[in-house]
Amino acid sequence: MIDLNGRPFGSETLKGNYYLLFFGSSLCPDTCPLTLMKIMKVYREIERSAAGKQYCRFIPVFVATNSKYDTVKTITKFRDTMFGKDLICLLDDPKNPAKMQ
Repeated sequence: MIDLNGRPFGSETLKGNYYLLFFGSSLCPDTCPLTLMKIMKVYREIERSAAGKQYCRFIPVFVATNSKYDTVKTITKFRDTMFGKDLICLLDDPKNPAKMQ
């Protein structure tokens, strides 16, 4: 997988952290955005809590699976419009040059 800056991203990148992976598409009309909203709400609540600051931090990660539609541009807009930069977004097909457009 690659991140939105075109860098390789894998489990080694997250080593030593708790993380929550969600696989979906920015074209998904209901389930994906609603689930990601819930994930980000919980993430922010935990981040603000005393226990979250000290003990239990996790990284929210969205893996875009629609290789025909999800590009860096569409995923960046999807993330920035609805969730903010705390959500790490990854593309599933780094060998496809169209992804970087």
